[in-house]
Amino acid sequence: MTKKRTIKIVIIKLILLISSFVLHAQTELKHSDQAPHWVKQKPYNPEAYIGIGFAEKKKGFNHFEEAKKNALYDVTSEIKVNVSGTSMLYSTQKNNQYKENYEGLITLKNSDNIEGYELKGTYENETVYWVYYELNKEKYLAKKEKEKETAINNASILIQQAFEYEANNDFILSFKSKLTAFNYISAYIHEEVKFNANSYKISTPIDLCNLIQKQLSNITIKLATNAYVYLPFQDTYESLLYRVKTKSNTLQSFPFLLKPITQGLKINEQATTNDNGIIEIQIQKIENNQLEQVIELTPDLYTLSNKDSSMITGLKILTPFINPPTLQIYIKTKRNINIAFKIKELHFADNNELENKIDVANSTDTTEYSNTLKIIKEQFKDPLFKIVTSISKADYVINISSNTKQDENSTLLENQFGQYLVRSNVNIKLVDQKSKKTIYKSTLPKIYGYSSSFKEASIKAYSSIQLELRLREAIFFLKSKCLSM
Repeated sequence: MTKKRTIKIVIIKLILLISSFVLHAQTELKHSDQAPHWVKQKPYNPEAYIGIGFAEKKKGFNHFEEAKKNALYDVTSEIKVNVSGTSMLYSTQKNNQYKENYEGLITLKNSDNIEGYELKGTYENETVYWVYYELNKEKYLAKKEKEKETAINNASILIQQAFEYEANNDFILSFKSKLTAFNYISAYIHEEVKFNANSYKISTPIDLCNLIQKQLSNITIKLATNAYVYLPFQDTYESLLYRVKTKSNTLQSFPFLLKPITQGLKINEQATTNDNGIIEIQIQKIENNQLEQVIELTPDLYTLSNKDSSMITGLKILTPFINPPTLQIYIKTKRNINIAFKIKELHFADNNELENKIDVANSTDTTEYSNTLKIIKEQFKDPLFKIVTSISKADYVINISSNTKQDENSTLLENQFGQYLVRSNVNIKLVDQKSKKTIYKSTLPKIYGYSSSFKEASIKAYSSIQLELRLREAIFFLKSKCLSM
């Protein structure tokens, strides 16, 4: 190996060594510019709640605030205040039965509910901005404990005021004080909370729930005037007046929600007691055939809160824990309407004459062919109506005149198939017995019957399901006319 070649090899090795050093230095520099470890993996700190947030960099978009907001929401998810990821299991007594409910109790609406957090780091590249916050657990828990103590003290004062109002027979202020007190401590309903109201046998939020339930359950209602008997399908009605009490005292200026239970009954949906504890129920429509109408009243607690935000919040949380009383009112309708019948039923016979004449006037008997009478009697098996055997005792008389005749297509059917075809003709008339005026009259659509004889074809026409359906529709309308007069 010559001296020149040796020098050349040394120079090449030196160049390679320098290149390797430069490359290593560049790699180390590049590594220092990469995202910090907390961007890649959320760190753990046993002494702090940690929140990592990021936001994309967009024109006209405040990515600094958005990243901060996301980081603080991340903090709340760790301290389990955000209801979107946190709920609780509790038991509440309803109708003497315990029922488990799975409900969220506290909603964190924005990051302003968190204080004392510290910025630990930021990082950004060309498209994304990252931020890292920590909240000291010890400081946070000390602050929450102080807030809890303040809430308990405020609730204790309100509970004492509630009992003072109750002693002075002020139901509403007593209730509002209890509800506001519950709002103060509702955030701690799943915790062991004891506050300064032991003299009233209240030591936990559930005790307060039970107290509110008991107060509402003391509400009673009683008719304040003579009972009315209403007639359905009238244009106007007298209002019902009821007296509302709690124990022995009248309940003044208390709102209720009203709900008609009977279908076809329409009333005012809300009402408030006056200074004498009287509530007015306005009957607007009775469009049914029931002898009794049912109305339910429940305390309108949201109206009672008078848009007080703290009370409304308390109500939303309280609702699953209580069962507001449902008060029922029963309304009587008018006496039975007396109905009499006149039915003439004729059948087309094989000798091409109308025979088998059935002339029914207030008869309780049915015959082989009188299917119309059977159908009508079935439809008037209604508590509002009574079938009478004397026309003089009737309020209304229903006249039904019917017959069957050979249809023009009967000959063609007979020649081809040996069958005879008849069609029915049914006329209905409703008469007011007192005025003798015809209130309503109608002719039913034709119904057809076919058989091997005209007699059997007539029987089939009268016993057809189509005729029964037409008669049912007509009788329903006649009943409505009777009730509306």
